[in-house]
Amino acid sequence: MKCFLLLFLSFVFSTQAFGQATTPQARPQNNKALKYGFSYLGHYKLSPKWGIQTEAQSWMDENLDFPIQNVYLLGLVRSLKPNLGVSAGYSQAHTHSEPFEDYFTEHRIFEQAFYVKRQNRHTLVYRLRLEQRFVEKLKLAANGEVVTDHYLYGNRLRVFNRYMFDLTKDPEAENVFYLAVQDEVFFNINAAEINPNFFDQNRFFFGVGIFKNKHTRLEIDYINFLFNPPKSDILMMHTLGFAVIQNLDFGKKE
Repeated sequence: MKCFLLLFLSFVFSTQAFGQATTPQARPQNNKALKYGFSYLGHYKLSPKWGIQTEAQSWMDENLDFPIQNVYLLGLVRSLKPNLGVSAGYSQAHTHSEPFEDYFTEHRIFEQAFYVKRQNRHTLVYRLRLEQRFVEKLKLAANGEVVTDHYLYGNRLRVFNRYMFDLTKDPEAENVFYLAVQDEVFFNINAAEINPNFFDQNRFFFGVGIFKNKHTRLEIDYINFLFNPPKSDILMMHTLGFAVIQNLDFGKKE
């Protein structure tokens, strides 16, 4: 019950934040200022072979007034081996557009494979994700209203690596403190309409966390975003992130 409450609150927070973002609070960003991110990631095991993954993320401006982007994800997971699996699903993003002072929507279909390696106090996670992206292009109507012009299509490959080191030596401890480092590189593939650059962006992450009751991780982290926009110079953003990550087994028999 607690896990569903956390998920519900995460979606409510993101939905309310997106609603606030359409107010005049949304304004040009100071890209040199520290931004904030809030994330919930849920992995729910339904049986030995099948599960569900969920995500709700909100990337906020430096004053916590409005979200720069909100992302929601839902996927079906198939376990091939204890440490190897694949999944596919749907993701939706709402991103602030400064020229229009409004938000455009992006629909994503994704397929991914992941591998997890654990040894003593070390954990490595590798993931490859392929996205089919449908990105809304905005325009001003004759009455000055911001409306949809059309959608742009492109593919993107995401290469993700994460390393965790347990600071708590006792693996059976109720609360395990750990360090986490991860990096994700994004590459555009046949996506000239969205971004003709092959290199799209990079996200480097360093954080600390606590693993509670062997199913819930609470993390605070620094994230460095490096963007390669289609019509401007490379942009770097610094973000302080807060995350809740849950791995819950609903297929386990009591």
